[in-house]
Amino acid sequence: MGNQYSRSSLIIKVNRAYWAGLALLACAAGDLSAEPRSWDGGGVTDAWGNASNWSPDGVPTSTTDATLGSGITPNLIIDAKGAFVGFPVGVFDPALLRANSLTISTVNPFKIDGALFSVNEFFFSLLTLTSGDLTRQDVAGAEGDHVIDASVLLASDGLWNVSGAGKLIVSSIAESGGSRTFTKTGAGTLQSSLNVTGAKTVSQGTFKGSLNGAGMATFESGAVFDASGISNSNITLTGLNGSFLFTALKSEDGDSAQINGQIILADNLAISPQTNSAIVLMGGITDNGMNKGFLMSGSGLLQLFGPGLFSGNVSLFGEGEIQVGHNTALGAGVVRLTDSGPGNSEIPTLALLDGITFSNPINIRSSRLGVEKFSTAATNATVVSNISLEGLFAPETAFLDAANANDTLTVSGNISEAFVGSIVKKTGNGKVILSGNNSFTGGLTVEAGELVAAANAALPAGPPTVIQAGARLGLQGNQTLTKPLQLFGAGPEGLGSLRSNSGDNTWAGSIALGANASVGATAGNVLTISGPVTGAFGLSKVDEGTLRLTNSANNYTSLTIADGTLSLGSHEGIPVGVPLNVSAGGSVSLLNSTSINRTLNLNGAGNSATVAALDNEAGDNSWAGPVILQSASTMSARADSLTVTGNISGAFPLSKVGAGVLALAGSNSHGDTSIEQGVLLAQSGEALPSGRTVTVGSGATLQVGNGVTTNATASLRLNGPGSAGLGAISIAQGSGTFAGPLTLVTDTTIGAASGTTLMLAGQVSDDAVPLPLVKVGPGTLALAAANTYRGGTFANSGVLSVSSNVNLGDPAGAVTLNNGAKLLITANTTTGRTFHLNTGSVQVDAGVTLTYDGAIVNGGFLRGPGTHAISGQSANLSGVTALPGSNLTQSSIATLNNFNNSGSLISNAALIWDGGYNTGAGHVIVNSTLNLSAFENNGVVTVNNGATLSNSGNDLVSSGGSRIIVNSGGAIELNSSSLNLHGALIVNNGTISGTTNVHFGSLAKGTGSYGTVNVFDGGVYAPGNSPGLATAATVIFDNSPFSGGGPTLQIELAGTTQGTEYDHLDVSGQLSLGGTLKVALIDGFAPVAGQSFDLLDWGSLSGTFSAIQLPTLSGLAWNTSQLYTTGVLSLTAASRPGDFDLDGDVDGRDFLVWQRGGSPNPVSAGDLADWKANFGDPLPASANSTAVPEPSALVCSLVTLLGFAIRQRQ
Repeated sequence: MGNQYSRSSLIIKVNRAYWAGLALLACAAGDLSAEPRSWDGGGVTDAWGNASNWSPDGVPTSTTDATLGSGITPNLIIDAKGAFVGFPVGVFDPALLRANSLTISTVNPFKIDGALFSVNEFFFSLLTLTSGDLTRQDVAGAEGDHVIDASVLLASDGLWNVSGAGKLIVSSIAESGGSRTFTKTGAGTLQSSLNVTGAKTVSQGTFKGSLNGAGMATFESGAVFDASGISNSNITLTGLNGSFLFTALKSEDGDSAQINGQIILADNLAISPQTNSAIVLMGGITDNGMNKGFLMSGSGLLQLFGPGLFSGNVSLFGEGEIQVGHNTALGAGVVRLTDSGPGNSEIPTLALLDGITFSNPINIRSSRLGVEKFSTAATNATVVSNISLEGLFAPETAFLDAANANDTLTVSGNISEAFVGSIVKKTGNGKVILSGNNSFTGGLTVEAGELVAAANAALPAGPPTVIQAGARLGLQGNQTLTKPLQLFGAGPEGLGSLRSNSGDNTWAGSIALGANASVGATAGNVLTISGPVTGAFGLSKVDEGTLRLTNSANNYTSLTIADGTLSLGSHEGIPVGVPLNVSAGGSVSLLNSTSINRTLNLNGAGNSATVAALDNEAGDNSWAGPVILQSASTMSARADSLTVTGNISGAFPLSKVGAGVLALAGSNSHGDTSIEQGVLLAQSGEALPSGRTVTVGSGATLQVGNGVTTNATASLRLNGPGSAGLGAISIAQGSGTFAGPLTLVTDTTIGAASGTTLMLAGQVSDDAVPLPLVKVGPGTLALAAANTYRGGTFANSGVLSVSSNVNLGDPAGAVTLNNGAKLLITANTTTGRTFHLNTGSVQVDAGVTLTYDGAIVNGGFLRGPGTHAISGQSANLSGVTALPGSNLTQSSIATLNNFNNSGSLISNAALIWDGGYNTGAGHVIVNSTLNLSAFENNGVVTVNNGATLSNSGNDLVSSGGSRIIVNSGGAIELNSSSLNLHGALIVNNGTISGTTNVHFGSLAKGTGSYGTVNVFDGGVYAPGNSPGLATAATVIFDNSPFSGGGPTLQIELAGTTQGTEYDHLDVSGQLSLGGTLKVALIDGFAPVAGQSFDLLDWGSLSGTFSAIQLPTLSGLAWNTSQLYTTGVLSLTAASRPGDFDLDGDVDGRDFLVWQRGGSPNPVSAGDLADWKANFGDPLPASANSTAVPEPSALVCSLVTLLGFAIRQRQ
């Protein structure tokens, strides 16, 4: 029966000096009586020291052998407290508790109560055994526990024979009078705290309690150390045959023991911790080279923290657990785990603690291998050895266990089987990693937690690997696995029953769905399922990584992307008729330039800032199936382009992200559209839903497709410069129209690529603050509505086309052209704006007039073929160039500053032109007053009747190739300046006041009135207009030395009537001659002898012509003798050669005429030769005629006359 007096733990604090002193006292009080005494209970009290309780009467002494036998009544309490005097310190009489030996021979339980109370701790009475011996006999019957609640002192080496079924419980056993040994024999159980310094030997039965003292402890074969309740026993266990050599070690139910010292195996050790008990071995186990091991049975726990220096095998049998806290705790032998047989649901467990790398070969028979921990921190352990499933006659089952979610057991060794069909099951919520080459054939089942296949051969051949609900198979290391697989459920935490944990992993085997299942990959990793996925269940993609489905034999019933990305290179992996459901946080990404024709139910913004719910990963891909927005959703094109040809429905907003192009080509009915990044291309008229708003964010672009006109009720809100500066709205090919209203929200641009035209048919307005319309790109932007934006208009390149001034927004807004941009006017319109053309131009279409009514134009160019008209309020053009082919008409007062004209300019009102050119292609027609300064003419200027060209400041220059035409009634007023003529001046009865300088290569021609005319070397002055009459105040022909032929006066003769048939120059002031007089006949005129022509009139005359060029007339001769007196040329009949005075003979008077310049070519050797040849022909008809001189006399006379003549001309 149970002992109601015993304590569950008998650990006492004892001072060695205290024990030694009391032992000496006991010896000094010894009695010489040696007569045995037996308890008979005859005394008044049950005190040990009552002599009447003993037979014969008398208290046992140190020489007395005492027996507790038949006189012991059941549950007797023998008072052994002795004499106790004083408090708080007790004084004891040791003479009352002593015996030579003690024999217990009763089945009745009893207790010797020697417990004393002190202030700070318990003390016990001392029972001194002189011989040190105690015998507990095995009496027939059911012995109860016998308790000696006192400290037993051994005065000699103790030999205790403890037999019987019950326990002998002794508070403590100590030595007295020196070092003592202690030996326990008998099959019974002794429970005590043994405190001796000599050897301690348990040769039979069981010793339970603590072992203290320096001596070695030996448990011989068959003996058992029950370490229950032992904690921090500080025993050093060394040597081979000393005490504490183990063959058996156990702990009772509910008790625990910790042994700090080393255990030496004298034989194979049996260890049996019982249920709810633990044996903790801190010091390790050694066999001193004896090749010993141990067998653990029982259902308790064995914890090993020290090194295992033994080579025998370790067997775990039954239901217990070994926890390994040192890499070599189980020595170097084989570790066998064996269950207790069929029908027992409990199996043995080998558990590895955190950081353990286990290298013992492991044989498993229906047992569990796992990890264990003492705290909430993660436990990670590794098995590098091979594991054998050791069924002898039937397949075995091994359990790989990681109990807690953050535990990891790695098995890098190979798992094999001894009998075909053995099974491995993964249990626990933690992770088991298999990286070996495993060959068991019965299949693998993951019941909970995660099993990771880190090698291609980690999963065995044979039946499918089964992943049960709540469990997961993880892949890592870029593996390709071809085994069959069965999936049930969503996996731990809903993150997949099949998952790629690291790397790009492929499942090429078949997958059978046994329920709705989830698969996935962690962030940055990829799971490719190339094998068929079958089963009438749904498949979900979870976690943040990427899934690829490629097998056309898939027949799952639904597909949901709950998180991460489904990457599609084709739609073969999605069964026909199965919709693709993308949840918020999920994404479908396309690549390989594919076309997907499946229904898409879309939700959310995808799984990152650039990977949207529908995403284009790479290549030019398309989605041909219908897209249903079930909530606000996002589409992206990270690169290249994604075209959605299917219709997009659902009354939810759509956002576009990513740097690539998203093209919408269906008939869409979704909510508002937001373009946050990249380009959204409207490829159909219904791409932008009717009645909805498209908002373009800064850095994004809405692109209108070729031939597309968008819904007129789809509105647009623009921000920023567009994607890559394309413009917030743009066109890339052909022509297209955005038909709805457009609002400028922030500073933004509108673009058109080269060769394209984008029309904005709806009204363009701005938002809260005035904003400009800015056009970019080399193509054409056409504005068609009455726009109201207030910040002005900027065209930074290409063409901006308008048909009306209202197209350009608020009338007060300026138009600015940069980088050669062009403003194209396509219909008649009037503007009063300010234009900053810079290097740009305004072009007016053919048949179209742009009227500047109070407008200001700065810089740039005017183009035709239409008309630029200045009318109404005064206009100002500054730094402007009218290009060839342009037409500018002016009907109201205007000012031109630094204006260059290469087209046609017709001035019909007062015009100020300060600086600039009329280029060689330009033609200026003056019909009113043109005031010039700092002006140069290189083209044609026509001054018509009633018009005045007035130049002031710098001289008026008309360069080579230019013409100035002054028609009748027209006038040029040079004021204090001059006209420097390098081209042609044609005066048709007009008036030029001031000085005209006719320079080299130039021609001043015509009738009318001149001021001063200076004709320089190479210049030609031709009064009249074929012919005509010209008047001038002063005409001076430069008589300086010249190299270009000198100045020329050109006279045309067409008859004999002055001013109408031949030219006449009437100079009211000075006429200074020089250069050449060139006379020409025109209109077929043939003069006759006797006709004269009054060419010149003057107020005063100076100089002569250096040459006179007269037309040669047959039978006629020119008479120039009156040219310098009356300005007349006349004709006579032809005379003999040398008859220079035209008197019919050749004589000395002719020579005098020749030497005075009277011949056609003064001092001409040819004329002189004629005179010499004909001298004296004919002779005078007179009787007194002078004889003809001899030739020699004639020659002498001629030489004399020639010398005289030369002196005279010098």
